[in-house]
Order: sequence, then structure tokens, then C-alpha cells
Amino acid sequence: MLWKCSFAELTTNSNDLRLKELVLNGPHPPSGKTGAKYIIREDGQRLDLRYVKKSSDQHLELGYKVSIVLIVTVALILFII
Repeated sequence: MLWKCSFAELTTNSNDLRLKELVLNGPHPPSGKTGAKYIIREDGQRLDLRYVKKSSDQHLELGYKVSIVLIVTVALILFII
């Protein structure tokens, strides 16, 4: 089974480099990587990273939220006796 989860994380001084990397990976990250789906600005405006053409539009500032995409794979095994 495959679960796709997302959550928003606030951009701070301590995590800005990591969040910038996730934004560059985008909503469809390379295998084994995590990506970001949206940048949510302080005024609530949501930037969908699927439709961003220019890298200058992916600008992050402190206080912006990044919606992170996690893909979780779960193996379900049933034993029938």
C-alpha cells in the first residue's frame, strides 16, 4: 500500500536550507527524496509548485509555510491459517 501524506512546516532560520531543497525537488521528487507541494505565503496565498515555471517564483522567506509531501510504503501481509 502507498500513502501520500502532506503537512505544512514554517520556514525559520534553522530549517530554511532544508525547505529550499524540498521546494526545488517539487511535488514529484526523485526516488528516495522528499519534496514540497505548495509554498504558503504569510498573507495566505498558496503557490502550487506543479505550475511554477521560473525558479525565482520559488523564493522562500522566513514565515512562509512549505507543504511537504511524504510518501509512505506499507507492506501488508495476511496469514490465513
